[in-house]
Amino acid sequence: ELWDASDISPMEAIEITPRELPGKERLFDEMLSLLRKDTERESDRWLREITRLRHGTPGLEKLARSDGERRPHAWVDWLESVAAEGDSKKLVSASKDALAGIPDGLSLRAMAADHLSNAALALKDHEAAMLGRWEAFRSDPCPRRLLDLWELAGLPADRQRWMKRAEGYSEQGGDPELPGPFVGGTGRTDDVPFLETGEGFNDAASNATTMCARLLVGDWEGALDKAKGEPPLGWSSGDNLQALVIPVLMSWFAGWPGAELGPNLTELLNQTFLRADEWEEKEPRTSARLRAALAAAIRLWRAPSDISKPLETVAKISLKRVNAIVEAQHRGAYDRAALLAAAVAEMQRSRGKAAEAEAVFTELLTRHNRKSAFKSEIKARRAAGVKS
Repeated sequence: ELWDASDISPMEAIEITPRELPGKERLFDEMLSLLRKDTERESDRWLREITRLRHGTPGLEKLARSDGERRPHAWVDWLESVAAEGDSKKLVSASKDALAGIPDGLSLRAMAADHLSNAALALKDHEAAMLGRWEAFRSDPCPRRLLDLWELAGLPADRQRWMKRAEGYSEQGGDPELPGPFVGGTGRTDDVPFLETGEGFNDAASNATTMCARLLVGDWEGALDKAKGEPPLGWSSGDNLQALVIPVLMSWFAGWPGAELGPNLTELLNQTFLRADEWEEKEPRTSARLRAALAAAIRLWRAPSDISKPLETVAKISLKRVNAIVEAQHRGAYDRAALLAAAVAEMQRSRGKAAEAEAVFTELLTRHNRKSAFKSEIKARRAAGVKS
C-alpha cells in the first residue's frame, strides 16, 4: 500500500524520478482530490506536501483555514512557509490566526506559539512575544516552557505576575490569551484525527511544573506545606513534589546560592535539577536554566524569623524517606537514601548544629544495624562529608 512507504515524501519521490514528470500538475490535482477523502492519518502529510508543491504558501493557508481544526499540521506547515519568506510582521499575524484555528489544549499549538514569539522578538514587540510564550506554556506545560516565560519577562515584578499565572494553571485551567476552538469530551482525538504519534491534548501543568512556578514566585512556605502531604517514596516518578522542594529548601537553608554547599548536598541538588532535562535537549539545558532561575529568585525570598521549624520539617521529611526506603528493602535505592541523609547532616552542620548533624548518622546506623549494604553506603557518605 501507499502508506507502507509513507516515510518517503512526495518531494523525495519527484527528486529520484530520472526525468521530468509529464502532466505533473494534473497528477498533483488528482492526488489532492483523493487525499482529501482519505481518512488514514498518514495521508495528511502527503496532502500537505503536495498542496505545498502545487499551490505554495497560499495553498497551505487555504487548506489550514478550510480544514485546520481537523488537520492542525496544515497551520504549522503554513507558518513554516511564511517564516521562510522572512517577513516577521506577516508571521506574527499568521501565527495569531493559527492559534485561533488550532484546537485549544492541543500540544501542537506550542509550535505556532513559538513562531509568534520568535517573530515578535524580531520586531522587538515584547508584549506579543510574551503572549506567544504563554500560549506555548499552556499547550506544553513543562519546566522548559515555564523558564521561557520567566526569562523573557525580565523584570522581577513581571516575572512574579507570569509565574503566578503559571502556578494557577493546574487549578484554574490557565486562562488563554489567544484561545483556539474548544474540542471537549473523551473523544477529542477523534475530532482531530490527523495528529502525529505522541501528539495530544494537555489539560493542565503537572504538579512538579506548578511547584517550580511556586518556588520562582517565592512561596517557599506554601511549597513546603504542600510537599508535607506527599508520600515518602516515589521521588523518581517525576511528579512527587518533595523531590524538588526538599533539596531546594535544604540547599537554601545551607546558604545556597550565596555559599558553597557540602559535597553530598551539592550532588543532591544537581540530581534534582537534572530531572527537569528533556530527552536529547539542546543547550542550554533546562537543568542549568532552572538552577539559574531559582538562584535569582531565592535572593529575593523572605527568610523566616525563626528558621528552626522549617529546617526541622525538611529534615523530618527527608529522614522519613530514608527510613521508608531501607525498611522496604529497596536495595537499589540505598545509595540515594544515604545521599539524602548525608545532605541533611550537611544542612545541619552549615547552621552550626554539629551534634544534630552527627546524630543523623548515628541514629540511622543504630536503627538499621542489620542492613549491612545500607550501612556501607551511609558510612561512605559520612566520610565524604568529613573530607570536605
